[in-house]
Amino acid sequence: MKVCYEDCLELISWLWDLNEDRNNPYEIAINNRTPENVAEFLCKWNKVRRYSKERLIEKIREKEGNLKNSPKDLKDYLKIINRLLKEVTRKSDDECIGSIKLAHIYHPQMFPLLDNNIIKYFKLQNFKDFGEFLEKYFLFKNAIDKCLDELYIKEINLKNRSIYKLIDEILYLYITQKKQDVVEKILVLANKTICVFLIEKLINCIKEHLKNNF
Repeated sequence: MKVCYEDCLELISWLWDLNEDRNNPYEIAINNRTPENVAEFLCKWNKVRRYSKERLIEKIREKEGNLKNSPKDLKDYLKIINRLLKEVTRKSDDECIGSIKLAHIYHPQMFPLLDNNIIKYFKLQNFKDFGEFLEKYFLFKNAIDKCLDELYIKEINLKNRSIYKLIDEILYLYITQKKQDVVEKILVLANKTICVFLIEKLINCIKEHLKNNF
């Protein structure tokens, strides 16, 4: 099973690369986490927030030690990042998606990625504040972790990308970009029909564990 999933994840990862023009900032930041590289990544991957890159670099540099240290409490770590990003925007709005993306760059094995479309797809959107968002986020993370264990794919690492990043590439193509039909046609043409079944199984696994947690 792991070998089959590894083949499927690698194929979809290459399709993600072809589809995405933001791949380069991610690769640069994940391989060299300087404040400049991390700020460039976050500005490109969370454009809607319109961060000031200069102020973002400044704030990341101020907290760089804390950001790089392995967090003992994942929720507290995300709260620190949320405060940092709110200082950048100087707005009262919580930085839900930005906090996850910034945390992922520093600790890709600890924080799965998500965006607003993925939040809505998995029915996680009903939260009033950052604390409630974190409750929903960790339901999402726990559901993914259970599926990784059940499907024996927890240790897969391809192209220097964590399993959380590889799963995000699937969810991004299938849900955010709504390109499931195109991806599946390519998989069939590549004689990888089994991947269509396996990816569907993975997504349904996440949905089922979330359903059981509500």
